[in-house]
Amino acid sequence: MVGPESPGALKETVTPDAATRSSRVSTHFVIAAAIVLGAAAVRVPGLFSDFWLDEIWSLDNALAAASWTDIFRIRFDNNHHLNSLYLWLIGDGAPLPVYRLPAFAAGIASVVAAWALAAREGRFPAIVTCVTFSLSYLLVYYSSEARGYALVVLFSLAGWLVVQRHAERPSKGHTLVLAACAVLGVMAHRTFVLFLVGAYVWFDVHAQRRYPIRQATRLTWSLFALPAVIVAVGVIALRNTTVGGGPAYWIWNIYAKTASTLVGGPASGTLMWIVAAIVAGLFVAALVQDIRAGDDRWIFYGTTVVIVPVILGLFGRPETVSPRYLIVPAAFALLSISISVGRGLEKTGRIRLLALVSTALLVGLGLTHFRPINRGQYRSAIGEMLAATTSEPVTVASGDRFGGHAFRTTMVLNFYRRRMTDGPRVSYIDANRYPTSGAEWMIVESPDPESASPVYRDRFGRSFRLQQEYLASEISGVTWHLYRRADDRPSSR
Repeated sequence: MVGPESPGALKETVTPDAATRSSRVSTHFVIAAAIVLGAAAVRVPGLFSDFWLDEIWSLDNALAAASWTDIFRIRFDNNHHLNSLYLWLIGDGAPLPVYRLPAFAAGIASVVAAWALAAREGRFPAIVTCVTFSLSYLLVYYSSEARGYALVVLFSLAGWLVVQRHAERPSKGHTLVLAACAVLGVMAHRTFVLFLVGAYVWFDVHAQRRYPIRQATRLTWSLFALPAVIVAVGVIALRNTTVGGGPAYWIWNIYAKTASTLVGGPASGTLMWIVAAIVAGLFVAALVQDIRAGDDRWIFYGTTVVIVPVILGLFGRPETVSPRYLIVPAAFALLSISISVGRGLEKTGRIRLLALVSTALLVGLGLTHFRPINRGQYRSAIGEMLAATTSEPVTVASGDRFGGHAFRTTMVLNFYRRRMTDGPRVSYIDANRYPTSGAEWMIVESPDPESASPVYRDRFGRSFRLQQEYLASEISGVTWHLYRRADDRPSSR
Protein backbone atom coordinates (compact mmCIF):
# COMPACT_ATOMS: atom_id res chain seq x y z
CA MET A 1 0.00 0.00 0.00
CA VAL A 2 1.31 3.43 -0.90
CA GLY A 3 2.10 5.64 2.07
CA PRO A 4 0.71 9.17 2.42
CA GLU A 5 4.11 10.76 1.81
CA SER A 6 4.95 8.78 -1.32
CA PRO A 7 4.81 10.22 -4.83
CA GLY A 8 2.01 7.79 -5.63
CA ALA A 9 -0.17 9.22 -2.91
CA LEU A 10 0.50 12.74 -4.13
CA LYS A 11 -0.60 11.77 -7.64
CA GLU A 12 -3.84 10.33 -6.28
CA THR A 13 -4.70 13.60 -4.55
CA VAL A 14 -4.47 15.64 -7.77
CA THR A 15 -7.97 16.61 -8.87
CA PRO A 16 -9.02 16.56 -12.54
CA ASP A 17 -9.35 20.35 -12.46
CA ALA A 18 -5.82 20.75 -11.09
CA ALA A 19 -4.48 18.33 -13.68
CA THR A 20 -6.26 20.27 -16.42
CA ARG A 21 -4.84 23.56 -15.20
CA SER A 22 -1.36 22.04 -15.03
CA SER A 23 -1.72 20.73 -18.56
CA ARG A 24 -2.84 24.15 -19.81
CA VAL A 25 0.10 25.85 -18.12
CA SER A 26 2.50 23.34 -19.69
CA THR A 27 0.95 23.80 -23.12
CA HIS A 28 1.07 27.56 -22.70
CA PHE A 29 4.75 27.40 -21.74
CA VAL A 30 5.61 25.14 -24.70
CA ILE A 31 3.85 27.48 -27.13
CA ALA A 32 5.59 30.54 -25.66
CA ALA A 33 8.99 28.77 -25.74
CA ALA A 34 8.47 27.82 -29.39
CA ILE A 35 7.58 31.40 -30.26
CA VAL A 36 10.63 32.74 -28.43
CA LEU A 37 12.87 30.32 -30.32
CA GLY A 38 11.26 31.54 -33.52
CA ALA A 39 11.95 35.13 -32.43
CA ALA A 40 15.61 34.24 -31.99
CA ALA A 41 15.76 32.59 -35.42
CA VAL A 42 14.20 35.65 -37.06
CA ARG A 43 16.82 37.91 -35.48
CA VAL A 44 19.93 35.85 -36.28
CA PRO A 45 20.36 36.90 -39.96
CA GLY A 46 20.51 40.57 -39.00
CA LEU A 47 23.62 39.91 -36.92
CA PHE A 48 25.58 39.33 -40.14
CA SER A 49 24.44 42.43 -42.01
CA ASP A 50 26.94 45.23 -42.64
CA PHE A 51 27.74 47.75 -39.94
CA TRP A 52 26.35 51.13 -40.93
CA LEU A 53 27.61 54.61 -40.07
CA ASP A 54 26.15 54.95 -36.56
CA GLU A 55 27.38 51.52 -35.48
CA ILE A 56 30.84 52.30 -36.82
CA TRP A 57 30.78 55.69 -35.11
CA SER A 58 29.78 54.09 -31.80
CA LEU A 59 32.52 51.48 -32.09
CA ASP A 60 35.21 54.01 -33.06
CA ASN A 61 34.30 56.25 -30.13
CA ALA A 62 34.35 53.34 -27.69
CA LEU A 63 37.69 52.06 -28.97
CA ALA A 64 39.19 55.56 -28.68
CA ALA A 65 38.49 55.62 -24.93
CA ALA A 66 41.60 55.02 -22.84
CA SER A 67 39.55 53.61 -19.95
CA TRP A 68 35.94 52.72 -19.25
CA THR A 69 35.42 55.99 -17.41
CA ASP A 70 36.20 57.90 -20.61
CA ILE A 71 33.00 56.47 -22.10
CA PHE A 72 31.06 58.86 -19.87
CA ARG A 73 33.01 61.85 -21.22
CA ILE A 74 31.99 61.27 -24.85
CA ARG A 75 29.35 63.93 -25.49
CA PHE A 76 27.74 62.62 -28.67
CA ASP A 77 24.17 61.39 -28.89
CA ASN A 78 25.54 58.37 -30.72
CA ASN A 79 27.20 57.25 -27.48
CA HIS A 80 24.78 54.86 -25.80
CA HIS A 81 26.74 54.30 -22.62
CA LEU A 82 25.73 50.75 -21.74
CA ASN A 83 26.40 49.55 -25.27
CA SER A 84 29.60 51.60 -25.52
CA LEU A 85 30.96 49.99 -22.35
CA TYR A 86 30.41 46.60 -23.92
CA LEU A 87 32.12 47.66 -27.16
CA TRP A 88 35.08 49.00 -25.17
CA LEU A 89 35.31 45.75 -23.24
CA ILE A 90 35.30 43.61 -26.41
CA GLY A 91 37.90 45.80 -28.10
CA ASP A 92 38.98 45.98 -31.72
CA GLY A 93 39.12 43.13 -34.20
CA ALA A 94 36.15 41.03 -33.06
CA PRO A 95 33.72 39.61 -35.65
CA LEU A 96 30.92 42.09 -36.28
CA PRO A 97 28.15 39.84 -34.86
CA VAL A 98 29.95 39.79 -31.49
CA TYR A 99 29.43 43.55 -31.13
CA ARG A 100 25.71 43.03 -31.65
CA LEU A 101 25.19 40.30 -29.04
CA PRO A 102 23.77 42.59 -26.29
CA ALA A 103 21.12 43.92 -28.69
CA PHE A 104 20.36 40.39 -29.87
CA ALA A 105 19.98 39.07 -26.32
CA ALA A 106 17.87 42.09 -25.32
CA GLY A 107 15.62 41.58 -28.33
CA ILE A 108 14.86 38.00 -27.34
CA ALA A 109 14.51 38.94 -23.66
CA SER A 110 12.03 41.66 -24.66
CA VAL A 111 9.78 38.99 -26.18
CA VAL A 112 9.94 37.11 -22.88
CA ALA A 113 9.23 40.30 -20.90
CA ALA A 114 6.28 41.14 -23.14
CA TRP A 115 4.98 37.60 -22.67
CA ALA A 116 5.27 37.95 -18.89
CA LEU A 117 3.31 41.21 -19.01
CA ALA A 118 0.58 39.81 -21.26
CA ALA A 119 0.35 36.49 -19.40
CA ARG A 120 -1.11 38.45 -16.49
CA GLU A 121 -4.14 39.06 -18.73
CA GLY A 122 -4.65 35.50 -19.94
CA ARG A 123 -3.45 32.81 -22.31
CA PHE A 124 -4.54 34.36 -25.61
CA PRO A 125 -3.13 37.83 -24.81
CA ALA A 126 0.19 36.17 -23.96
CA ILE A 127 0.32 34.15 -27.19
CA VAL A 128 -0.69 37.06 -29.41
CA THR A 129 1.86 39.32 -27.72
CA CYS A 130 4.62 36.74 -28.14
CA VAL A 131 3.87 36.47 -31.85
CA THR A 132 3.64 40.20 -32.52
CA PHE A 133 6.81 41.02 -30.59
CA SER A 134 8.61 38.19 -32.40
CA LEU A 135 7.61 39.46 -35.85
CA SER A 136 7.69 43.24 -35.31
CA TYR A 137 10.01 44.54 -38.01
CA LEU A 138 11.02 47.59 -35.96
CA LEU A 139 11.89 45.51 -32.90
CA VAL A 140 13.61 42.79 -34.94
CA TYR A 141 15.65 45.40 -36.80
CA TYR A 142 17.12 46.98 -33.68
CA SER A 143 17.69 43.60 -32.06
CA SER A 144 20.66 43.21 -34.40
CA GLU A 145 22.12 46.71 -34.29
CA ALA A 146 25.11 47.38 -32.05
CA ARG A 147 23.49 50.23 -30.19
CA GLY A 148 21.21 50.75 -27.21
CA TYR A 149 17.69 50.64 -28.67
CA ALA A 150 16.88 46.98 -27.99
CA LEU A 151 18.30 47.37 -24.48
CA VAL A 152 16.13 50.36 -23.62
CA VAL A 153 13.03 48.48 -24.77
CA LEU A 154 13.92 45.55 -22.51
CA PHE A 155 14.48 47.66 -19.40
CA SER A 156 11.31 49.67 -20.07
CA LEU A 157 9.21 46.50 -20.33
CA ALA A 158 10.85 45.09 -17.20
CA GLY A 159 10.18 48.36 -15.39
CA TRP A 160 6.51 48.27 -16.34
CA LEU A 161 6.20 44.76 -14.95
CA VAL A 162 7.77 45.89 -11.66
CA VAL A 163 5.53 48.97 -11.41
CA GLN A 164 2.37 46.89 -11.83
CA ARG A 165 3.47 44.34 -9.27
CA HIS A 166 4.29 47.10 -6.81
CA ALA A 167 0.80 48.53 -7.30
CA GLU A 168 -0.63 45.15 -6.30
CA ARG A 169 1.74 44.42 -3.42
CA PRO A 170 4.20 47.18 -2.43
CA SER A 171 7.71 45.94 -1.68
CA LYS A 172 11.12 47.48 -1.11
CA GLY A 173 12.46 44.90 -3.51
CA HIS A 174 10.35 46.41 -6.30
CA THR A 175 11.84 49.82 -5.55
CA LEU A 176 15.37 48.50 -5.92
CA VAL A 177 14.57 46.60 -9.11
CA LEU A 178 12.94 49.67 -10.69
CA ALA A 179 15.99 51.73 -9.72
CA ALA A 180 18.21 49.15 -11.42
CA CYS A 181 16.00 49.30 -14.51
CA ALA A 182 16.34 53.10 -14.44
CA VAL A 183 20.15 52.96 -14.26
CA LEU A 184 20.45 50.44 -17.07
CA GLY A 185 17.63 51.97 -19.10
CA VAL A 186 19.04 55.51 -19.11
CA MET A 187 22.51 54.14 -19.86
CA ALA A 188 21.01 52.19 -22.77
CA HIS A 189 19.25 55.25 -24.19
CA ARG A 190 17.72 58.34 -22.68
CA THR A 191 14.31 57.60 -24.26
CA PHE A 192 13.79 55.43 -21.17
CA VAL A 193 12.44 58.69 -19.72
CA LEU A 194 9.35 58.33 -21.94
CA PHE A 195 8.43 55.13 -20.11
CA LEU A 196 9.23 56.48 -16.66
CA VAL A 197 7.01 59.55 -17.10
CA GLY A 198 4.08 57.42 -18.22
CA ALA A 199 4.61 54.91 -15.40
CA TYR A 200 4.76 57.69 -12.80
CA VAL A 201 1.56 59.34 -14.04
CA TRP A 202 -0.34 56.05 -14.04
CA PHE A 203 0.93 54.86 -10.66
CA ASP A 204 0.11 58.14 -8.94
CA VAL A 205 -3.43 58.23 -10.37
CA HIS A 206 -3.92 54.56 -9.58
CA ALA A 207 -2.68 54.95 -5.99
CA GLN A 208 -4.87 57.99 -5.35
CA ARG A 209 -7.93 56.03 -6.43
CA ARG A 210 -7.18 53.35 -3.82
CA TYR A 211 -5.67 55.25 -0.88
CA PRO A 212 -5.96 58.64 0.84
CA ILE A 213 -3.94 61.28 -0.96
CA ARG A 214 -1.08 61.43 1.58
CA GLN A 215 -0.67 57.68 1.66
CA ALA A 216 -0.87 57.54 -2.13
CA THR A 217 1.78 60.24 -2.49
CA ARG A 218 4.12 58.44 -0.09
CA LEU A 219 3.59 55.18 -1.97
CA THR A 220 4.31 56.84 -5.30
CA TRP A 221 7.48 58.56 -4.20
CA SER A 222 8.76 55.55 -2.31
CA LEU A 223 8.82 53.78 -5.67
CA PHE A 224 9.84 56.61 -8.02
CA ALA A 225 12.11 58.85 -5.93
CA LEU A 226 15.31 56.90 -6.57
CA PRO A 227 14.61 56.28 -10.29
CA ALA A 228 13.71 59.98 -10.67
CA VAL A 229 17.04 61.03 -9.14
CA ILE A 230 18.91 58.59 -11.38
CA VAL A 231 17.15 59.88 -14.49
CA ALA A 232 17.66 63.51 -13.45
CA VAL A 233 21.39 62.94 -13.00
CA GLY A 234 21.53 61.26 -16.39
CA VAL A 235 19.65 64.08 -18.12
CA ILE A 236 21.87 66.72 -16.51
CA ALA A 237 25.00 64.79 -17.50
CA LEU A 238 23.81 64.64 -21.12
CA ARG A 239 22.61 68.24 -21.36
CA ASN A 240 25.52 69.37 -23.56
CA THR A 241 25.45 66.35 -25.84
CA THR A 242 26.21 67.04 -29.49
CA VAL A 243 23.68 65.66 -31.95
CA GLY A 244 25.25 63.80 -34.84
CA GLY A 245 22.72 65.20 -37.28
CA GLY A 246 20.41 63.70 -39.85
CA PRO A 247 18.17 64.53 -42.80
CA ALA A 248 15.27 66.98 -42.60
CA TYR A 249 12.03 65.45 -41.35
CA TRP A 250 8.31 66.03 -41.03
CA ILE A 251 7.28 64.81 -37.59
CA TRP A 252 3.95 63.30 -38.68
CA ASN A 253 5.75 61.28 -41.33
CA ILE A 254 8.05 59.91 -38.60
CA TYR A 255 5.06 58.96 -36.45
CA ALA A 256 3.45 57.16 -39.40
CA LYS A 257 6.69 55.43 -40.37
CA THR A 258 7.15 54.19 -36.80
CA ALA A 259 3.60 52.83 -36.58
CA SER A 260 3.82 51.10 -39.97
CA THR A 261 7.24 49.50 -39.55
CA LEU A 262 6.29 48.40 -36.03
CA VAL A 263 3.98 45.75 -37.53
CA GLY A 264 6.00 45.06 -40.68
CA GLY A 265 4.41 47.61 -42.98
CA PRO A 266 6.27 49.80 -45.52
CA ALA A 267 8.31 52.84 -44.48
CA SER A 268 7.01 55.19 -47.18
CA GLY A 269 4.22 55.76 -49.64
CA THR A 270 0.45 55.63 -49.42
CA LEU A 271 0.42 52.12 -47.96
CA MET A 272 2.53 53.35 -45.05
CA TRP A 273 -0.19 55.81 -44.10
CA ILE A 274 -2.87 53.14 -44.44
CA VAL A 275 -1.02 50.69 -42.18
CA ALA A 276 -0.24 53.48 -39.70
CA ALA A 277 -3.94 54.40 -39.58
CA ILE A 278 -4.84 50.76 -38.89
CA VAL A 279 -2.29 50.57 -36.07
CA ALA A 280 -3.59 53.83 -34.63
CA GLY A 281 -7.16 52.51 -34.83
CA LEU A 282 -6.22 49.30 -33.04
CA PHE A 283 -4.46 51.28 -30.34
CA VAL A 284 -7.44 53.57 -29.78
CA ALA A 285 -9.69 50.50 -29.62
CA ALA A 286 -7.39 49.02 -26.97
CA LEU A 287 -7.64 52.21 -24.90
CA VAL A 288 -11.44 52.24 -25.23
CA GLN A 289 -11.54 48.59 -24.15
CA ASP A 290 -9.55 49.43 -21.01
CA ILE A 291 -11.74 52.42 -20.20
CA ARG A 292 -14.94 50.41 -20.56
CA ALA A 293 -13.50 47.64 -18.39
CA GLY A 294 -12.50 50.12 -15.67
CA ASP A 295 -8.81 49.34 -16.26
CA ASP A 296 -6.96 52.59 -15.61
CA ARG A 297 -3.79 51.40 -17.35
CA TRP A 298 -5.08 53.24 -20.40
CA ILE A 299 -3.58 56.29 -18.66
CA PHE A 300 -0.10 54.76 -18.87
CA TYR A 301 -0.44 53.72 -22.50
CA GLY A 302 -2.01 57.02 -23.54
CA THR A 303 0.71 59.03 -21.79
CA THR A 304 3.69 56.93 -22.93
CA VAL A 305 2.57 56.23 -26.49
CA VAL A 306 0.80 59.47 -27.44
CA ILE A 307 1.04 62.43 -25.09
CA VAL A 308 4.75 62.54 -24.26
CA PRO A 309 6.02 61.72 -27.82
CA VAL A 310 3.68 64.28 -29.39
CA ILE A 311 4.68 66.99 -26.93
CA LEU A 312 8.39 66.31 -27.49
CA GLY A 313 8.00 66.04 -31.26
CA LEU A 314 5.88 69.14 -31.78
CA PHE A 315 7.20 71.43 -29.07
CA GLY A 316 10.64 70.01 -28.26
CA ARG A 317 11.76 70.47 -31.88
CA PRO A 318 14.59 67.92 -31.81
CA GLU A 319 17.35 68.35 -34.37
CA THR A 320 16.69 64.92 -35.81
CA VAL A 321 14.01 62.28 -35.31
CA SER A 322 13.63 58.77 -36.66
CA PRO A 323 11.55 55.70 -35.71
CA ARG A 324 14.34 54.41 -33.46
CA TYR A 325 13.86 57.40 -31.14
CA LEU A 326 10.22 56.31 -30.72
CA ILE A 327 10.95 52.63 -30.19
CA VAL A 328 9.92 52.68 -26.50
CA PRO A 329 6.45 54.19 -27.15
CA ALA A 330 6.12 51.88 -30.16
CA ALA A 331 6.82 48.79 -28.05
CA PHE A 332 4.14 49.76 -25.53
CA ALA A 333 1.67 50.51 -28.32
CA LEU A 334 2.25 47.00 -29.63
CA LEU A 335 1.86 45.58 -26.12
CA SER A 336 -1.46 47.34 -25.60
CA ILE A 337 -2.78 46.29 -29.02
CA SER A 338 -1.67 42.68 -28.58
CA ILE A 339 -3.28 42.32 -25.14
CA SER A 340 -6.49 43.86 -26.45
CA VAL A 341 -6.63 41.54 -29.46
CA GLY A 342 -5.84 38.55 -27.25
CA ARG A 343 -8.69 39.44 -24.92
CA GLY A 344 -10.97 39.64 -27.94
CA LEU A 345 -10.06 36.08 -28.91
CA GLU A 346 -11.45 34.93 -25.56
CA LYS A 347 -14.84 36.47 -26.34
CA THR A 348 -17.59 35.24 -28.64
CA GLY A 349 -19.52 36.59 -31.60
CA ARG A 350 -18.57 39.78 -33.38
CA ILE A 351 -15.82 40.73 -30.92
CA ARG A 352 -14.03 37.44 -31.48
CA LEU A 353 -14.39 37.78 -35.26
CA LEU A 354 -12.83 41.26 -35.15
CA ALA A 355 -10.03 39.91 -32.96
CA LEU A 356 -9.38 37.07 -35.43
CA VAL A 357 -9.22 39.54 -38.33
CA SER A 358 -6.86 41.80 -36.35
CA THR A 359 -4.63 38.86 -35.45
CA ALA A 360 -4.49 37.70 -39.05
CA LEU A 361 -3.66 41.25 -40.16
CA LEU A 362 -0.85 41.68 -37.64
CA VAL A 363 0.66 38.27 -38.37
CA GLY A 364 0.19 38.68 -42.10
CA LEU A 365 1.94 42.05 -42.15
CA GLY A 366 4.73 40.64 -40.02
CA LEU A 367 5.26 37.77 -42.46
CA THR A 368 4.30 39.24 -45.85
CA HIS A 369 6.16 42.51 -45.50
CA PHE A 370 9.04 41.10 -43.52
CA ARG A 371 12.27 42.18 -45.18
CA PRO A 372 15.88 41.08 -44.72
CA ILE A 373 17.83 43.41 -42.46
CA ASN A 374 19.74 45.79 -44.71
CA ARG A 375 21.62 48.75 -43.27
CA GLY A 376 23.60 49.15 -46.47
CA GLN A 377 25.86 46.97 -48.58
CA TYR A 378 29.12 48.81 -48.10
CA ARG A 379 31.36 45.76 -48.14
CA SER A 380 29.94 44.71 -51.52
CA ALA A 381 30.36 48.21 -52.95
CA ILE A 382 33.99 48.43 -51.86
CA GLY A 383 34.63 44.91 -53.10
CA GLU A 384 33.27 45.84 -56.51
CA MET A 385 35.55 48.87 -56.73
CA LEU A 386 38.56 46.79 -55.75
CA ALA A 387 37.74 44.00 -58.18
CA ALA A 388 37.06 46.30 -61.14
CA THR A 389 40.12 48.52 -60.71
CA THR A 390 43.61 47.40 -61.62
CA SER A 391 45.45 50.60 -60.78
CA GLU A 392 46.37 51.60 -57.24
CA PRO A 393 45.18 53.37 -55.28
CA VAL A 394 41.48 53.09 -56.11
CA THR A 395 40.34 56.71 -56.07
CA VAL A 396 36.85 57.51 -54.85
CA ALA A 397 34.98 60.71 -54.08
CA SER A 398 31.42 61.28 -52.84
CA GLY A 399 28.37 63.46 -53.15
CA ASP A 400 24.95 63.25 -51.60
CA ARG A 401 21.49 64.71 -51.15
CA PHE A 402 21.46 65.65 -47.47
CA GLY A 403 24.88 67.00 -46.43
CA GLY A 404 27.85 65.68 -44.53
CA HIS A 405 28.78 63.00 -47.06
CA ALA A 406 32.56 63.41 -46.75
CA PHE A 407 32.48 62.64 -43.02
CA ARG A 408 30.19 59.65 -43.44
CA THR A 409 31.85 58.14 -46.49
CA THR A 410 35.34 58.47 -45.02
CA MET A 411 34.35 56.78 -41.79
CA VAL A 412 32.68 53.84 -43.55
CA LEU A 413 35.51 53.44 -46.08
CA ASN A 414 38.15 53.47 -43.36
CA PHE A 415 36.24 50.92 -41.31
CA TYR A 416 35.90 48.39 -44.10
CA ARG A 417 39.28 49.16 -45.64
CA ARG A 418 40.91 47.89 -42.44
CA ARG A 419 38.99 44.64 -42.76
CA MET A 420 39.14 44.01 -46.50
CA THR A 421 42.56 44.98 -47.79
CA ASP A 422 46.17 44.51 -46.76
CA GLY A 423 47.14 48.03 -47.75
CA PRO A 424 45.69 51.47 -48.52
CA ARG A 425 44.26 50.47 -51.90
CA VAL A 426 41.23 52.76 -51.51
CA SER A 427 42.01 56.47 -51.47
CA TYR A 428 39.20 58.88 -50.64
CA ILE A 429 39.48 62.33 -52.23
CA ASP A 430 37.61 65.02 -50.34
CA ALA A 431 36.28 68.22 -51.86
CA ASN A 432 39.27 70.34 -50.83
CA ARG A 433 41.74 68.02 -52.62
CA TYR A 434 39.49 67.09 -55.53
CA PRO A 435 41.63 67.40 -58.70
CA THR A 436 40.41 68.61 -62.05
CA SER A 437 41.15 65.12 -63.34
CA GLY A 438 38.54 63.78 -60.91
CA ALA A 439 38.37 60.33 -59.34
CA GLU A 440 37.58 56.96 -60.87
CA TRP A 441 34.62 56.21 -58.61
CA MET A 442 31.87 58.37 -57.17
CA ILE A 443 29.60 57.41 -54.28
CA VAL A 444 26.36 59.37 -54.15
CA GLU A 445 24.62 58.94 -50.82
CA SER A 446 20.93 59.07 -50.01
CA PRO A 447 19.00 58.55 -46.75
CA ASP A 448 16.27 56.71 -48.67
CA PRO A 449 16.49 53.63 -50.91
CA GLU A 450 15.43 55.55 -54.00
CA SER A 451 16.64 55.11 -57.55
CA ALA A 452 19.34 57.45 -58.83
CA SER A 453 19.92 59.06 -62.20
CA PRO A 454 21.98 56.95 -64.64
CA VAL A 455 24.64 59.66 -65.02
CA TYR A 456 26.37 61.84 -62.44
CA ARG A 457 28.54 64.87 -63.28
CA ASP A 458 31.03 66.39 -60.86
CA ARG A 459 31.70 70.12 -60.61
CA PHE A 460 34.30 69.91 -63.38
CA GLY A 461 31.83 68.32 -65.77
CA ARG A 462 33.36 64.84 -65.57
CA SER A 463 30.81 62.11 -66.33
CA PHE A 464 30.17 59.08 -64.11
CA ARG A 465 27.85 56.26 -65.09
CA LEU A 466 25.79 54.36 -62.55
CA GLN A 467 27.49 51.03 -61.85
CA GLN A 468 25.33 49.62 -59.07
CA GLU A 469 22.87 50.68 -56.38
CA TYR A 470 23.44 49.44 -52.84
CA LEU A 471 20.19 50.20 -51.08
CA ALA A 472 19.68 50.49 -47.32
CA SER A 473 16.59 50.37 -45.16
CA GLU A 474 14.52 53.52 -44.75
CA ILE A 475 14.65 53.31 -40.95
CA SER A 476 18.41 52.93 -40.49
CA GLY A 477 21.32 53.04 -42.90
CA VAL A 478 22.63 55.05 -45.85
CA THR A 479 22.10 54.08 -49.48
CA TRP A 480 25.12 54.14 -51.78
CA HIS A 481 24.74 54.75 -55.50
CA LEU A 482 28.06 53.69 -56.99
CA TYR A 483 29.20 55.46 -60.18
CA ARG A 484 32.26 54.84 -62.35
CA ARG A 485 34.01 57.32 -64.63
CA ALA A 486 32.51 57.20 -68.08
CA ASP A 487 34.97 59.56 -69.82
CA ASP A 488 38.79 59.45 -69.68
CA ARG A 489 39.70 57.96 -66.33
CA PRO A 490 42.35 59.62 -64.14
CA SER A 491 45.75 58.01 -64.14
CA SER A 492 47.06 56.65 -60.86
CA ARG A 493 49.78 58.65 -59.17
